[in-house]
Amino acid sequence: MTIDRSFFPEPEPVSVARIIELGNCFLRKGSPDFTVKDVGALDQAASEFLVFAINKQLIQELKSAHGYALICTHELLEEFGETILSGAEVILVSQNPRYLFAQACSIIYPEQGTNSGSIHPTAQIDKNANIAQDVTIGPFCCIAAGVAIGRGSSLGAGVNCAPSVKIGEDCQIDDYVTLEKTIIDGGSSVGQHSVIGKAGFGFESHENDIQKIPHLGRVIIGRRTSIGAHCCIDRGTIQDTRIEDLVMIDNMVHIAHNVQIGRKSIILAQAGIAGSSIIGENCIIGGQAGIADHVKIVSGTVILSRSGVTKSITTADVYAGFPAIIAKNYWREQAQLRRLAKPKKKMKDKIMSEIFEMDYRDIEAAIPHRPPFLLIDKVTDIVVGQSAVGIKAVSGGEPYFAGHFPGNPVMPGVLIIEAFAQVASCMFVRAMPGETEGKLFFLTTVDKAKFRNPVRPGDMLYLKIERTGGKGPLQKFKGVAEVNGVKMAEAELSAMVVSASQ
Repeated sequence: MTIDRSFFPEPEPVSVARIIELGNCFLRKGSPDFTVKDVGALDQAASEFLVFAINKQLIQELKSAHGYALICTHELLEEFGETILSGAEVILVSQNPRYLFAQACSIIYPEQGTNSGSIHPTAQIDKNANIAQDVTIGPFCCIAAGVAIGRGSSLGAGVNCAPSVKIGEDCQIDDYVTLEKTIIDGGSSVGQHSVIGKAGFGFESHENDIQKIPHLGRVIIGRRTSIGAHCCIDRGTIQDTRIEDLVMIDNMVHIAHNVQIGRKSIILAQAGIAGSSIIGENCIIGGQAGIADHVKIVSGTVILSRSGVTKSITTADVYAGFPAIIAKNYWREQAQLRRLAKPKKKMKDKIMSEIFEMDYRDIEAAIPHRPPFLLIDKVTDIVVGQSAVGIKAVSGGEPYFAGHFPGNPVMPGVLIIEAFAQVASCMFVRAMPGETEGKLFFLTTVDKAKFRNPVRPGDMLYLKIERTGGKGPLQKFKGVAEVNGVKMAEAELSAMVVSASQ
């Protein structure tokens, strides 16, 4: 598809030397005097066109093209420079081809103002407003006293600027925007029907009355910030609502009072940020994400779409879910839930989300171990075939304490490993009812065993077991032993179900 000239003007030719002046690249092939006359996608590459490539799969589109100028990465040039890219007349190498391409496009297709420097006769402008040269004001705008508009700025139809609003140079305010108690720095833009600087949603109730909280702050918008259509940004109560330089805000975003948004952050459509929250620099807030009030999000954080942030984030990472947690943990939890919702054939009659418990009699009925080698008193929180928690009340009368060690009794580590195996046996017995009669669970491997603290008489030992893999009769699991929340030992184990006669 070519660019429709009924909507866009003719392109302005630009030399490769001018593109190089933008920085972020170097010339690898061709002449700086080569003239670029238009831009296009990879499949539109033709003589004197500028295209960019970042994807190995799509670069095949250039196989039969000739005479074009290309922006690509060093890696793509090294791999395809002598083959697919041999038809390029000019090759510019950049770490960020898409960014450089966008810069070049803005030169070849500069934004065209409407009736540049004109004021429509239907616009109402107070005599005390300060309107600089080359400002365009569209029909039915209302500009109140004390408003200042910098040179080169443009206001679409029906824009309403309340008293003392400040708009910097080269700003673009689209149709039917409302601005109140707002200061906008140079080069910024606001999309259609956005409302910026109105009082937010703040109130306090007392007995049978509700009192609205006055909003005495402002909205401060930094340099070259872009705000989409139908956005609502509330002014602060006592402090200002502040949006720093180079922030990109998509359509239909709500930002409440006193919110602070750091430099170069990106907020996607339908996101909502509640009052007094602070978003650091270079953050990305996905579409339909929600940020609770008085939350702080550290710089460099990514919040995925439809996530809900309910508490402050102090470690930069990718977060997902509600409440939002680190994404890889969230996806792991979701995978576990899907497995539970789709039980294996052997467990088809089980309700996998049901949690079971086993007392001492249940344990003796499930596994063949008996005192003094039955090392667990109770098993709780059994999620069938997935996890369980064993409990052992370690008494001073345990027979092994007499010799391990006299005067300094410590539960042997090998018995903790055995206790892990007994809890796992109980868990798998519940997972395969009727299929374990005449069978035994034999340990096959013990890996990464660590004994961190001694277990002594009087301790209540919790043995947490979680299945980690396995298939058929061979199962793998991890065990963690704790006393009062302190980790005492851990290990990774595997066991096999075998016939008792083997």
